[in-house]
Amino acid sequence: MSDDIRVETGFLDHPKTRRLTRRLGDGGLVALIRLWLYASRFFPKGILTGFIPGDIEEAAGWAGAPGEFVLALMEAGGPGRAGFLDLAGDVYSLHNWRRRQSFAYFRPERSAQAQRANDARWGKIREEKQRVDPDRIPDGIQGGSPDRNPPLPPPLPKDLKKDLLSKPHGLDSHAPLLDDSDSRNGTAPAPAYVKAFFDLWNAEAVSLPKARELSAARCRAIKARMKERPLEAWREVFRRMNASRFLCGGSGGGFRADFSWILASGNALKVIEGRYDDRKGGNFDGSRLGEADGPTDIPGGTKPGKYSALCETAKVRGSGS
Repeated sequence: MSDDIRVETGFLDHPKTRRLTRRLGDGGLVALIRLWLYASRFFPKGILTGFIPGDIEEAAGWAGAPGEFVLALMEAGGPGRAGFLDLAGDVYSLHNWRRRQSFAYFRPERSAQAQRANDARWGKIREEKQRVDPDRIPDGIQGGSPDRNPPLPPPLPKDLKKDLLSKPHGLDSHAPLLDDSDSRNGTAPAPAYVKAFFDLWNAEAVSLPKARELSAARCRAIKARMKERPLEAWREVFRRMNASRFLCGGSGGGFRADFSWILASGNALKVIEGRYDDRKGGNFDGSRLGEADGPTDIPGGTKPGKYSALCETAKVRGSGS
């Protein structure tokens, strides 16, 4: 913090200044200013505690006769009037110092106030750093430094990791949690409802091919299908597929519905509407299949002409029953 003094613009023309200059010359005026500067640094209250005249003249840099400078300062005001230096008992003090040099006088208070503000600011910063957010502390971890991240769990043994990735995660499923491409690319595990859909297929579609992999593409398709109807409705779809001779490959044409087929848009609605249901006699009514039920219904890409042939075969079998 700055240690300075204030000098009024009329100081050189003040009667006390003129008397001091006539008595001691310019050297006395310079010594007075040096004394003020010294007091501002070491005696900001203007009280020269413990100083005798020799100490005062040494602090002011007075080189004249000993005692002359101090006496001239005390008598600069004239007979019966105060000069630049006061004496109370054996303690010297600078006259009117608090009013003339208030900036220097209150410097200790300003310094203490600034220190308190600085301590409060840094105390708040330290408190913020040490504050522990309970939501960020993992369960079972207590104590320790709040700035230090909790330790990571040890890696799984290779044989256990391989076992976890290869074992089924659902009723009759033989699929890992993620296929190889997903695990290599760091894809997040599939949502629970996607896995439930996958597991439900493997549990209900007894006479249909089991789904082996829950790939990213299948996850996206399942999410789209789950927006169409709830999981329990899909259970009924899978059961009706399992009860259809045509969808189970009983038509003799080589077609057999699988997991990818039911994930195609629109096929579930055809199953619900009964387009693949068997007749009462146990045969599939192929007349309900049209030319439009071509490659979109059968992922293998069977041509519409073969569909017509299948329909004719179904009609003949139906009529012979």
